[in-house]
Amino acid sequence: MRALVTRCEELLRRQQQLQADNQLLQEQIERLLTDPAYLERLAREMGMVKPNDTIYVSTDPKGGVIP
Repeated sequence: MRALVTRCEELLRRQQQLQADNQLLQEQIERLLTDPAYLERLAREMGMVKPNDTIYVSTDPKGGVIP
């Protein structure tokens, strides 16, 4: 019986964590839909560029690309 109570408590904690995670995701979705500057910043962090942007690529002395 104690094992069932323990398992139930674990599941309740997991449910609370998932609800909190879901709330954060909902807030991020809302921000993505309503804040163009935030969306652009994330896109640029992923390496995306706008049309007509000038792209500069640096290389190290050994010939490798520096991110």
